[in-house]
Amino acid sequence: MQTRRLLGAAAAALISVPLFGAEASAASRGAFIWDGEYWGFTYDAFEQGLTAGGATKVDRAPALPSDLLAYNLVIVVLPKVAPSSAESSTLASFVQGGGALVLVSDMQGYAPEPSPIFNALLPGLGVEARFAMPDRLGAGGFDVVVANILANPLRILAPLLSGLVAPGGHLVLAGLLDRQAAGIAQCYPAIALEAWRSLDGWTCLAGVRRS
Repeated sequence: MQTRRLLGAAAAALISVPLFGAEASAASRGAFIWDGEYWGFTYDAFEQGLTAGGATKVDRAPALPSDLLAYNLVIVVLPKVAPSSAESSTLASFVQGGGALVLVSDMQGYAPEPSPIFNALLPGLGVEARFAMPDRLGAGGFDVVVANILANPLRILAPLLSGLVAPGGHLVLAGLLDRQAAGIAQCYPAIALEAWRSLDGWTCLAGVRRS
């Protein structure tokens, strides 16, 4: 199994991490939201967006199905406890089969904070990864860096985030209004950032570090 270095960064904000470069969409099959019942999140708009993106169905439950063949996107939302060995095995098989796995965490405001759960889970999926606050990121050289922390933090942290991306690595920036995207892209001259997707007034930028 190939191992890739991947980093997610957030500051009191949600982050979602697509593994193995799999596109976070549910175009050909369905999407499953594994809701840890950790908070009172309103899913209506989220589920509508998945359906608009081509999901044939969107299911949500507090328990992970043992069979994920009906889905090509699984979203794990703020788990209270670490997945069991059986659940971890199910997720590993899903990712190895080409499924897209998105992990939703929050760096502040929840106790216990779920990032350590994800940090323990990811190596079993063949990914060397960690969720961390910006002041705890350490050395760079990551193949993928994902940050969903709104425009001002992305502007301020541009030198730090750019430095974390390995040559030829990928940077994904989210939490941007459409009108903010071009200005933020200019803050990252070392990264060839372009608009990846826009939805309901929000844009996600993605690009590769220049040689």
